[in-house]
Amino acid sequence: MILKAVLPGPPEEAAEAAKTLFEQWEQDRIRVVLPALWAYEVGNILHRRCPEHAGPLLDALFGLAPEVYILTPTLVERALSVVGRARGATFYDASYHALAIELGGTFVTADAAYFRLARRVGRVELLPGVGT
Repeated sequence: MILKAVLPGPPEEAAEAAKTLFEQWEQDRIRVVLPALWAYEVGNILHRRCPEHAGPLLDALFGLAPEVYILTPTLVERALSVVGRARGATFYDASYHALAIELGGTFVTADAAYFRLARRVGRVELLPGVGT
């Protein structure tokens, strides 16, 4: 979801909704919490899609100081539970979702396939404008 707001080039699907959330984060109007693996995921995508901007964009995202959580045994258990209930979901995606559940928040995803698999688990919303 974060990348839809910052990627250079033609607008991504649901880019406006992502930009709105991104602006709310910048203005401290919403809380953004991420598992530590977010930097690896975002860095990988940025490097593949726009290598000349990857470093500065990743630095800017780090500069916004998201709350980052390491995967503790409790979060691992919760992520495994999400995977078990959302058959076909990856542990990787479920880690974001598990963190939201653990903290009483909502996981906002731009991944329609994950949303379809995991919506019955609860505490997950599809980014507005993403086709299902």
